[in-house]
Amino acid sequence: VIGIAREVAAFSNSSLKIPEVILEEKGPKIDDIVEVIVEDKKLCPRYSTKIVDDIKMKKTPLWMQVLLKSIGIRPINCVADISNFVMWETGQPLHIFDFEKIGGKKVVIRKAKEGEKILNLDGNLRNLDSSMLVIADKEYPIAIAGVMGGLESEVTYSTKRVLIESANFNQANIMRTSKKLRLRTEASNRFEKGLDPNSTIFALNRCAQLINNYTEGNIIKGVIDIYPDPVSKWSVKLRPERANKIIGIDIKQERMEEILNSLELKVKKLKEVNRKVIEVQIPTFRTDLRSEVDLIEEVARMHNFDNIQAILPVHSQKGGLNREQNIVRNLKNVIISKGFYEVWNFSFDHPKSFDLLRLDEKDQLRNAIELQNPITKEHTIMRTTLIPSLLNTVRINLFRGETSIYIFELAKKFSPKEGQFLPDEPLYLGVAACGLIKQSHWLEKAEEVDFYLIKGLLEKIYESLYIKDLKFLPLTHPSFHPGKSAKILIGNKELGILGQIHPEVQNNFHLDKPVYIMELDCNILIEESQKCMYFQEIIKHPKSVIDLAIIVDEQVSWSQISDIVKEEGGKKLEELRLFDIYRGEQIEKGKKSMAFNLSFRDPKGSLTDREVNIITNRIIKALKEKISAKLRE
Repeated sequence: VIGIAREVAAFSNSSLKIPEVILEEKGPKIDDIVEVIVEDKKLCPRYSTKIVDDIKMKKTPLWMQVLLKSIGIRPINCVADISNFVMWETGQPLHIFDFEKIGGKKVVIRKAKEGEKILNLDGNLRNLDSSMLVIADKEYPIAIAGVMGGLESEVTYSTKRVLIESANFNQANIMRTSKKLRLRTEASNRFEKGLDPNSTIFALNRCAQLINNYTEGNIIKGVIDIYPDPVSKWSVKLRPERANKIIGIDIKQERMEEILNSLELKVKKLKEVNRKVIEVQIPTFRTDLRSEVDLIEEVARMHNFDNIQAILPVHSQKGGLNREQNIVRNLKNVIISKGFYEVWNFSFDHPKSFDLLRLDEKDQLRNAIELQNPITKEHTIMRTTLIPSLLNTVRINLFRGETSIYIFELAKKFSPKEGQFLPDEPLYLGVAACGLIKQSHWLEKAEEVDFYLIKGLLEKIYESLYIKDLKFLPLTHPSFHPGKSAKILIGNKELGILGQIHPEVQNNFHLDKPVYIMELDCNILIEESQKCMYFQEIIKHPKSVIDLAIIVDEQVSWSQISDIVKEEGGKKLEELRLFDIYRGEQIEKGKKSMAFNLSFRDPKGSLTDREVNIITNRIIKALKEKISAKLRE
């Protein structure tokens, strides 16, 4: 409340009135009654305490009850209500102990011992560890410092003597303790944000004064105040010219000084020659003011943000996408144009995903980065492959009744680098397709997604990026269906993999339909893509087309055949297209027939039948020698 009053006074150009505290102390000195020891001065920079004796517990004054209820606090008893009232009034949390319940008349601020427990005011028994700061008596904890007091030292209507605590605790430690215990309180909320250590005595005296006034208690003489490293005011320099540049308007230096003074920030008088810099002394209750920009913000808000006209910044340079960004954008547009939807998944995964994918124990993908503070138990590592995320997305959509699922994700994978702190983060493209290509129609039957849908998408991608020398090789991978998957190469670089998910993997992910997956290394795509398209003159001479059908072993791939035909066909081979694969009674078991057509054209002139036959025979001979192919009659 005092902080709000300080702001109102500054805005309204009024004077601030803080409650006057006058104490009448009686009886023995506090040092003769209680001993206070702070063992960890880093976690407790200041600890202040007073004792009030001969308390006659009465009802809390009605005006105080009304105020506390208005901010959602239930009145408990006069002493407890006064501590809550002073906390809201000053911003400084307090705690009050029943002094007769403090064992050995000794207060020790220390770290908890492993395995120690405390029964808190909310009735819950909590386990403590050695990272937590506690207030203890001679033997046991009686409060969790800065969070919540203990039930065994609670102030009740039979209490006669109280010990008031007003302290300053390390904000990071309070935050960690509160998080570990899953216990957020009004006190911990304030300590986490950082408090002024110089405010403890005022709040302590204010609380003692009110207890004395409303319970007729006697305030014991003196105060125990352990404050080994006092915090002093600090100075921050402000450049008015810089402030005006950041705020965007012209505020006179005199106005800035007036604003700062109204906020109890003392502006030091400087000589005329140094008026380009203002030196401002910061009071310790303004823990948020540490740099020049903090002061500039104060000037701006007190001048009133409504007085600052909104103007768009002027840029001297034009923004734009670089080559890599343009390629990624083009890549997305191509995939979307083929009917796929982009998805965004977490970059996190769980080690069990590797088992679901049937990966070997020594597979490199298992070398994942573990999260120190995972958001859930299901996301404990950084993912090394996009496949599990895509399969989970497919499963969710199938469960919701979708019959045609075409999705893709452009995201980074994460793998540790040996000897380096930061991981490798290559950009990858993951594509998944499942369900129907076409819905059933009275003229047509429904068509299921197959290998060639994904392969066709890949061909469209490399056409749009003007990539050449793309190859498909047979793939043996534990996550993919044998015979229905392929490794993708650009030259000698492995671009990625595509194919149907293995039936066991399909079952592991609870998928009732086959799923086709493709995963590509986008860094290789970007590297191999052509910077511009090339044009060639239209050849006016006719082309010659020949169909060939050869019988080969079952394990021979079209990629092998294609490489041989292109090598032997040379520059005069304009196009090679596979149009049929046959397996049946007319073909020997373990063999297959592959039919393709060859288009020849010479830019210099029309090819003769003799020239075409020479090239064709050369191709047939090479196929026989290299893959034991036979010409099908």
